[in-house]
This record gives sequence, structure tokens and C-alpha cells, in this order.
Amino acid sequence: MTRAAEFKEKGYVLVKGLLPKKTVEMLAQDLDRLSERHRAIGGWTVPDGVTQTPCFWPLIFNASVLDHVRELIGENIRFLQHNDLHVDFSSYNWHRDSVTRTLGRGSDWDTTEPYRIVRIGFYLQPRIKSSFRLGLLPGTHRLPSPPEARKRQQLENMTGGLNVLRRLVYGRNSSTDTAEWLTPSEGDAVLFDPRVIHTGSRASGRKYSVFLAYGVPNNHYFNHTVYYRFLRPELGYQPIPPALVERLEAAGLYQEVPRNAGKIPGAAIPGFMHSFIAQRIRHRV
Repeated sequence: MTRAAEFKEKGYVLVKGLLPKKTVEMLAQDLDRLSERHRAIGGWTVPDGVTQTPCFWPLIFNASVLDHVRELIGENIRFLQHNDLHVDFSSYNWHRDSVTRTLGRGSDWDTTEPYRIVRIGFYLQPRIKSSFRLGLLPGTHRLPSPPEARKRQQLENMTGGLNVLRRLVYGRNSSTDTAEWLTPSEGDAVLFDPRVIHTGSRASGRKYSVFLAYGVPNNHYFNHTVYYRFLRPELGYQPIPPALVERLEAAGLYQEVPRNAGKIPGAAIPGFMHSFIAQRIRHRV
């Protein structure tokens, strides 16, 4: 099976050794430097950290990264402002990173235009120094066939609040025999459709990761950008710095996205408690 076919079928692919060792070491050093004063229980996380921190900009333009993205979603890709920096941080529950997160409801499930967005998680910690695992539920980026509907609903239920309580009490989420648990190590990258359900484990030892996103400009791309830039204020996204815009334009990776004051059908807007927690755990660079 080709990598593109695997991505289409499962919703993700693992690419071993995508980043060379020297790049990995530099990125980890930058994360150490930035997070040193602010590390706490639960880890350090900065939404939009790549966009706002020039030392991470070369990763956006990495030729090998761009080649892999184009292999999966096509040649006409653009940078998509959905990115994060993590040190010792992991998600608390099974979730999607998409705009609409309830299966079959909202704009992300509209097939009028193809959904061509990919998130990339780069992992920087040596396997021997970290027990971190990334869990994914294959195929959950696609609508199920009628025979699959009942089983799929069981998987969708794993994104509910009960699993958050289990994580807090027992230190782990519930799992399923259909989950695939990856063990990415230094230089490895996981490229995934934001609609695929996934979670991270707790980990002993240091964990470093950087997340980027790219997409092919269409309504899905525009909705995704507007959602993170304007509809999730608790995450603290800011305008792309002019110097980065200039570099993106020169590389053919920039896409102007007008602010959409209207609502996105089915967009997952967090409630007060979710927003409160998000504001407390995020950091600045």
C-alpha cells in the first residue's frame, strides 16, 4: 500500500526519521530554552507557538516535509495556521483536531469539496528516554457504512467526558482493540487528517513535540483557519507576523484568509469550563 493510500484508508501515516538528528537537537534545545521558566505539572504548551517564534519557521519550509504533504493531499498546498509547541504535554482525552467534531454533523463532513488538510506532529525525544505513545482510531476520519455504524458509535463515545475522569483518576484513557498505538521517536513524524480520533498517553521521561498544518485552499481550508484564528480566542492565536507572511508568499505557501464573522455550521465551540482550563494551561513564548 502506498503512503497516500494508507493515509486515505486510515487517516494517518507514520514517517520514520523525517527530520535529521541535527534538526531534532536544535528544535529540542529551543523548546528547552523557551519552556525552562514555565514548566509545571501537566507540561508546557503554546498554541500558535510556531507562527509566533522565528526559530521554528525553517520547519515550515523543510523540503522533505513539504514533499510528504504534497504526496498525501496534492501539489497546491498552503501553510495553515494551526500549530503548537509541547514539552511534556499530552492530550487528556480521545478527540479530533477538526472544526466540527461530531461524526457527520457540520461543514467538515460536507463532501461538496474534498477535505485536503493534514496535521503533522514531529517528535523529538529518544525512545529510550520516553514512554510516550500516540493512539489513533483508524478510519474515524470517514463516515461509516451502515454495517459499521453501531461499532463506530462506540468509538465516538470515547471522546466523551467520562474518559477525562478516567484519565484523571487512573492516569490513562480507556482504549479499544481497534486503536493503533504508535511509539514515535526522535525525528519521526505522524501526518494525520484532523478528523481522525486520537489521544496521547502519559509519559515517563521528557517529551518534545511540534505540530504544523497544511491544506489545499477551499472551504474546508478557510473554515479551519478562521476557526483557530478567530473562533477559539482561549487558545491565543495572533496574526501571522509580516516577516513570516513575506517568506510564505515567496515560497508559494501563503493564502490570504478573510475573517468570517458568521458561524461555521457545526463548529466545536468550547463551553466556559473548557475555555477556562485552556487559558490556564497555555503558555507564551
